[in-house]
Amino acid sequence: MICQAYIENAVGLTTIKEWFSKFKKSEFELEDKPRVGRPKETEADDLQVLLDEDDFQLTRELDRLLNIDYSTILRNLKATFRTTKM
Repeated sequence: MICQAYIENAVGLTTIKEWFSKFKKSEFELEDKPRVGRPKETEADDLQVLLDEDDFQLTRELDRLLNIDYSTILRNLKATFRTTKM
């Protein structure tokens, strides 16, 4: 019913399951906990540097150069394309 009411602004099922799990353990913190690994901004910035050098690079080459997962490359490319298109 929530998805019907809010359409694309509804919270996803995975997020709801995570929240339910936290609430069940009496975890009511609103702030995200620190995560390990590289920050997403760094990945996007590094990707942009490589694209500025040569915007015809293959995605498989980019993931090898940056040493990050292929799906991360695609997600960052999609985000970059959306922001530059507006």
